[in-house]
Amino acid sequence: MIVRAPLTDRPQVPILPHPCFHPEGAGKYGRIHLPVAPVCNVQCTYCNRAYDCAHESRSGVTSTVLGPKEAADHLDDVLLRMPWVSVAGIAGPGDAFAEPARTLATLELIRRRHPTLHLCLSTNGLGIGEHIEALVELKVGFVTVTVNTVVIPGVNDDHVPAVAAKIAGLGVDLHNLIAMIPVPGTPLGKVSSPSLERMASLRRAAERYLPQMHHCIRCRADAVGLPAQNSTQLCS
Repeated sequence: MIVRAPLTDRPQVPILPHPCFHPEGAGKYGRIHLPVAPVCNVQCTYCNRAYDCAHESRSGVTSTVLGPKEAADHLDDVLLRMPWVSVAGIAGPGDAFAEPARTLATLELIRRRHPTLHLCLSTNGLGIGEHIEALVELKVGFVTVTVNTVVIPGVNDDHVPAVAAKIAGLGVDLHNLIAMIPVPGTPLGKVSSPSLERMASLRRAAERYLPQMHHCIRCRADAVGLPAQNSTQLCS
C-alpha cells in the first residue's frame, strides 16, 4: 500500500500539476522519475530490483542508475523537450533513504536549477526521520510512504480495512492499494495477483476511511513523460 501526504502546507502545494495524484492532470502534466537510489534497506519477498531495459512496467525496474549530477542533467534535457513535465521524483529502484546523501544531493541540484518545479519522492519511511527538515527546506511537496502491505492474497488482504482506519488517523490524505505482481525468482513469484474484483472490493472497504487512488499505473523507476505513456528515456 502507498500513502501520500504533503510535507508543506497544502494551500502552497497545488495537487493538479502532479499527474500521479490527480487523474484530471494525468493527460496534461508529466513526471520524471530519476533512478538515483539503487540500494534498499529491506528485502520485500515480492521485489526484484532490475537494472535493464526490459519492457516491464513495475516499481524497481530501470535501465540504469544515475548519479546526482547525471540525474539533474537528464532532467534539464527532458524539460527542454517536454516542458509540460511538472514533477521530478525519486522512486527507486531502491529506497530513497537507504543512501540519503544521493537523494538529497539530487534534490538540492534540482531545486537550485528549477526553483518552481514540484519535487516528489517515495520511501518505505525507515530512514526518512532525520531528514524531514531538509526535505521541508528543499520544498519537497509530495512524499509517498509505502506501508507494506502490498496486497497479497491470503497473506494480508484481510488487513486492508484495519490499515486504512489506522493511517487515516495519522494525517494521510490519499491511499493507494497495489496488487502484487508475481516476479519470477522471488519467494512470492508463484503467488497469483489479486483479481480485479478483489481489488475493487478492498478499495470499497478502505474508502470508508480514506480516499482511494484508482489510476496508478505502476511506473518504472526511470519513467518519463505523461503517465498514460509510461515510457522511459534511459533505454539504449
